[in-house]
Order: sequence, then C-alpha cells, then structure tokens
Amino acid sequence: MDEIPISGQKSSAEEVAQSQKLKDDDGEVLQNRSVESAPESAETSVSPVNDNSGLTKTKIVLERGQTLRLLALELFENREFWVYIYLENKNSIPNPNIVPIGTELIIPDPSHYNITASDPLAVAKAKELGEKILASF
Repeated sequence: MDEIPISGQKSSAEEVAQSQKLKDDDGEVLQNRSVESAPESAETSVSPVNDNSGLTKTKIVLERGQTLRLLALELFENREFWVYIYLENKNSIPNPNIVPIGTELIIPDPSHYNITASDPLAVAKAKELGEKILASF
C-alpha cells in the first residue's frame, strides 16, 4: 500500500512534486516514478457523516498526492489545522507522519476545535499542538 508523509516542514508548493528514480546495479534509470499533490483545481470529495454529537462532520478518502496538511489547507484555509484532522482519526492513523492512500478520514466540524484561519491565536494553538504530537514520533 502506498504511503504519503504528512508532517514534512515543506510548504505546499514544495510538496507539489517529488521524484524517485529506480536504477539497476549499473546506475541506469529503469523507471521514473513521480508523486504529485492533487491539482489545484481538484476538489476533495466529501461525504456527510451522521453521529449523535450534533456537530457537522464529513468523511473523505485520502487520495494519491494528498496529505493532512494539504487537506487542512484546502478545507480550512491553513495547513496548521492538520492536527485536528489527525485527532479526529488517531485511532485509524498510528503514525501522523505516514497516512496510507485510501484511508477514510473524518473531517471535524470547525467549531469543535475553533478552526478559524483568520484568527492568529487559533493558528498558533494548532501549530503548537501539532509540534507536540509530532515530537512523540
């Protein structure tokens, strides 16, 4: 199963393309594989989730090129909010640095964690929490 790193400190522009070249014993390139993020125009498909909390939650399936940071940027307008996607799914994501393609993720209701990209304190809080979580891996 393919896996995608999600916690690198690269900006989304730097995450756009990474190449791996498979070489034979003589160093000759046998195959060139690229891992790219989802195109800017592509939107993540979301499905509603029913639960008894009264909060709005949606479910997505992680696709090739998507990371928690890129999802947070797309859905919440700031990549630091990846940490809340992780917290909603920590039972199904053993390591937040590696999330397999095809993983179903619950996307939290922004009001539950005060996910507000225009609020510098909310962004700073998410960043601090994310750093604490990543330090344990």
